[in-house]
Order: sequence, then C-alpha cells, then structure tokens
Amino acid sequence: MPLLRGESLAAAVDAARRSLGRLMLLEAACFAPYNLFAFRLLPLPLRAPVQSLIALFFSVGLALLTDDEPTLYEEGIGG
Repeated sequence: MPLLRGESLAAAVDAARRSLGRLMLLEAACFAPYNLFAFRLLPLPLRAPVQSLIALFFSVGLALLTDDEPTLYEEGIGG
C-alpha cells in the first residue's frame, strides 16, 4: 500500500504491476470454485455464509500477498 505510506503514485503503480497477477490467481482460486458449484450444491440459506467465509479467506490472502513490510518476527524482535 504505497500510497497509504506516503509514497509516490509511481511506486503504487509499480507495486500493482508486481502483484496483480498473483492477486488475480488468488481471486480465481477462491471464488471460481464457489461460483461453479454453489448454485447447484449449496442450499439457498447457506450461500451467503459460505461466500462470506470465502471472502474472509480471500481478505487474509490479500493481506499476506500485499504485505511487504517486515514483521517483528522477521526482524528478530518477536520470536
């Protein structure tokens, strides 16, 4: 998130170019199977909770994918 850290627009565009392919693969891996099978296999009351759970996993994956800051553990402070 270069823009949120006060970096330039060019840095944000560069970061997007580096991670866009991985982001699209992550999205396809999370939502494509759901969209292929949900309408046939999941009853209507379960569709929204299951999709919310998949969105949760996608959000966690997105955070891990875009986090390029070293963590305390990686710096040797937290573990």
